[in-house]
Amino acid sequence: MERKQISYRFEPQKRSIVMEVFFPKQTKYQGLIHEALEKGLQEETVRDYLTEHAYELQEELNYHTHLFDPHRYDSASLATLPEDQDPKGRMGMYESTFFGWSMYEVDGVFLNRRGSMDEERVQVVRLIFKYEHPREVRTRRRSYHAMCRAIIRWVLDEYGRSMNFHLWNMHEQELFLERHRSWSNEDLVYAQRHFHEIARDTAKWIDDCALFVFGYLTREFWKKVVTHPNASLEEEIWVLSNFHMNVNVLRPARHWKGRH
Repeated sequence: MERKQISYRFEPQKRSIVMEVFFPKQTKYQGLIHEALEKGLQEETVRDYLTEHAYELQEELNYHTHLFDPHRYDSASLATLPEDQDPKGRMGMYESTFFGWSMYEVDGVFLNRRGSMDEERVQVVRLIFKYEHPREVRTRRRSYHAMCRAIIRWVLDEYGRSMNFHLWNMHEQELFLERHRSWSNEDLVYAQRHFHEIARDTAKWIDDCALFVFGYLTREFWKKVVTHPNASLEEEIWVLSNFHMNVNVLRPARHWKGRH
């Protein structure tokens, strides 16, 4: 009889975005928070929510006009002007980036706007968005996988410089290729052929993360809190983000070894 042996295999670092939402730790809010998180796992539910509130979100997130442009990913051309955008069309393009969460609590002390100190227990919701490389890249040889990772890192590192900027344009491609000139010719040819596609898909993934956190999750939090009969308005809601986090993954690998 063959004996099945299980071991855990290490996978290369997966570039991820870690975001944390800070809320007061109060019993009356806990059910509301969990309800919003659980519904957030349903892609269609979130997409419908974003579409229904598209024009309200356009006002609330007016610093991020690129999030409402469905043509942003078509080409490397200039961004569409806000008045020419189709917010509902872009919301309909949302793809889920959310697969779970964790929570922890901390004691907080804050100087409020009145100049006095507030002390309260703080509830922190931690979200880790792990980017999965496209399937067609994962099936190719190992060096292509490494080049794909390099392009993804390039976009994540540069994204905050100008969110409206198309990081998959020809100039960015030339900068990327020059920066990686020491790689093999075969890898550089691969990068030249696929830079636009991978960079564009990575940027859309980042944008979908932002739509989930700011367009759906935190909005559901504060909407439910302000309508709660015993709620008081929070002076600020904080969302922390880290674009430079690597997630190292170990997955179980099953194989057969000998007989006994």
